[in-house]
Amino acid sequence: MDCLELKIPPALSFAMVALLMWSSASCFPAWELGWFMCSLGWLAFIAGGVCCLLGLFEFLIHKTTADPRDPHQSSTLVCRGIYAYSRNPMYLGFVLLLASLMLWLGSPLLVFYIVAFIWFLTRYQIEPEERILRYRFGQTYQDYLYRVPRWF
Repeated sequence: MDCLELKIPPALSFAMVALLMWSSASCFPAWELGWFMCSLGWLAFIAGGVCCLLGLFEFLIHKTTADPRDPHQSSTLVCRGIYAYSRNPMYLGFVLLLASLMLWLGSPLLVFYIVAFIWFLTRYQIEPEERILRYRFGQTYQDYLYRVPRWF
């Protein structure tokens, strides 16, 4: 097992990337933030927040852990609600929130931070989670993997 797997809480990774994007935005060329980009930013912000909240809500309803650093603690495989459309709605929400920040900051090159965040999250959080959940829930989880996409 790699030393970074399941070690950094995804919310902390999200916050670090958002801070990095905000602090480095002035180093990149920017576009004029018109009403369209501002509207897209708000749309991404709302969609990201809804994804995060609905994902957390399903975990609370099913009384299972929302802490992604220890998938062994999962008592229930949540496959309904928003989890019927995305296996990782909270992570998708983080990506949408970062996209909204990129749009508001008006710097298209910040997309590289988002791509790096997606890569890091996939490699060090999602893949280890999937490996553990496949072991924990067996064929039920395997069927879920085939039925529902990782992101959306």
